[in-house]
Amino acid sequence: MQTSLSYVEIQPSEPVQSVVILLHGLGADGHDFVPIVPKLKLPASTLFIFPHAPHRPITINQNAEMPGWYDVLEIVAYGKEDDQGILASNEQIQELIVNMTKLVPSEKIYLVGFSQGGAMALYTGLTCNKNLEALPHYLAMCQLEIPLLEISIQTIETLLFLWLMANKILSYHFILANLAITF
Repeated sequence: MQTSLSYVEIQPSEPVQSVVILLHGLGADGHDFVPIVPKLKLPASTLFIFPHAPHRPITINQNAEMPGWYDVLEIVAYGKEDDQGILASNEQIQELIVNMTKLVPSEKIYLVGFSQGGAMALYTGLTCNKNLEALPHYLAMCQLEIPLLEISIQTIETLLFLWLMANKILSYHFILANLAITF
């Protein structure tokens, strides 16, 4: 399917019944998660989509160009954020989700991410007008403050947050300080 994001696609051995979209972290690409597909032991009807983030200069890495869903300007609680990069990636990911709804209902699309990809999975899932089944994310901070009224109650009810606490880069307290969702 045509989309503005390029991606690795792992076709299922049976007719497609569900889609897993897995967003990689900063500096990686979609190929990094291909080896985990057999280890997940998901149904043979699962289509895997591993998008590649656009290449962009990353401020905290001396402006080195690398795959990134958005620029990381600084690593401090409530620091400056690359709003334009986040919104542009969000738009591209939502376009990919819309394309996948031509194959399966949105309730059968699982948006998952690791690190920066996890932040984008969370942000996109919370702002997407599709009712996604689950939004697990690992080592992620929610980027940009999201007005609660933009989040459907169905989305809130179906969220599944999985946290991996063994993070050597960001402390547990730093992650908690950056959660932007309040009720």
